[in-house]
Amino acid sequence: MVANKITRDGTIIEESLRLKDMLLGVQAQVDAVAREAEAALLEGSQQKLGYQHLSAGKDKPLIDNRVHSKTPVLTPHMLTMVLPVSDKSILVTEESRKVISDIIKHQDSRLIVVVGPCSIHDPKAAIEYARHIQKWRALHGQNLEIVMRAYMEKPRTELGWKGFIYDPLLDGSDDINLGLVATRMLACQITDLGVPIAMERLNALTPQYVNALVAYDTI
Repeated sequence: MVANKITRDGTIIEESLRLKDMLLGVQAQVDAVAREAEAALLEGSQQKLGYQHLSAGKDKPLIDNRVHSKTPVLTPHMLTMVLPVSDKSILVTEESRKVISDIIKHQDSRLIVVVGPCSIHDPKAAIEYARHIQKWRALHGQNLEIVMRAYMEKPRTELGWKGFIYDPLLDGSDDINLGLVATRMLACQITDLGVPIAMERLNALTPQYVNALVAYDTI
């Protein structure tokens, strides 16, 4: 299994780079086919509606005139197809969500403990930390629901580094596609160890990239 190999070799970033480049190539091909199909369907719709005689104005100077460049972003569906959630990850996340919900409703006497650094920046160190939590959960599971704080975004940061999703190489390159791939890969690895994770959200789009992998969310 690729996930286990990555964990042993500590090459999450390297493998994410490989996946990112391949998926962006696939997405470019899909987008080209979609544009061609869309143009044909819209032309047919124009004719059916009786609008084919209308001509478009020369609006090019009004569109994106303040946009310097555009970066295509991988779709969640494409990423989840390549990096599916394991049965163990699903079970860990599902059980932890139920326990957390029961604790909040006072139907479970345990305490929720979200542990970990402010945010993830080093995948190898994150896996190492997750292995410690794996042991703590086995030791203290009767009294505590221990969840790993796997924050990939830094919503309160006004200047500087914005988080692993947005700048995974920590060098200002802002490779969000690499960050999204590496984030999902890391979340798959941690939960497959038997450790549920918690995340904090900066926007409404990133949760789709880690569907079925997060037990506790904060906004």
